Amino acid sequence: MAEKIILLASHNKGKVKEFNELLSPYGFKAVPADELGIDMEKALETAPNFRGNSLIKATYAYQQSEGKYPVISDDSGLCVWGLNGFPGVHSARFNVDGDYSYKAKQLKIIDMLKDKEDRSASFFCVLTYIDENGEPHQFMGEAKGHIAKEIHDCGNGFGFDPIFFSDDLGKCFGEASSTEKDSISHRGKATKQFLDFFEKKLGL
Repeated sequence: MAEKIILLASHNKGKVKEFNELLSPYGFKAVPADELGIDMEKALETAPNFRGNSLIKATYAYQQSEGKYPVISDDSGLCVWGLNGFPGVHSARFNVDGDYSYKAKQLKIIDMLKDKEDRSASFFCVLTYIDENGEPHQFMGEAKGHIAKEIHDCGNGFGFDPIFFSDDLGKCFGEASSTEKDSISHRGKATKQFLDFFEKKLGL
């Protein structure tokens, strides 16, 4: 029996691998948008929040595929409350004097907080699943913590993980194993909600 395709509204190889590991036990294969000739760079993320941008990406991919496949998209980012929620929806796109590297962003955020008492922060992830009937379903996960005063990079994680100290783990995401992180991370929580929904949909 051939695997059923779910279109992943992303070109990110890490996300493709992650979703295929999650979906393959159910007989589904996540296929990245570029393999179907869809340029996700044209999906303009203009919403002021993660829910809106996740829906924009999913809807764009669904329309470009002419509704042939169900779609999964996600939008995620870091909100630092002492900086009024910055970088938020701009987590991936903000830069430091033209430097888009996460090392530069990590150092910038630490510097911006040097005179702030409130270092609390949250990671958010919103998954959007558009089913075969074109109906969207959304799932949100949040991980709470605070920004460390220095980078804690043990080679684990990516993005802002080395400066995000998890309240649940008692250490930075950059110091946590993938198993530890997945159990309490924003993406892990959103994904669990989606898989619970998916299993009910499949009657499992």
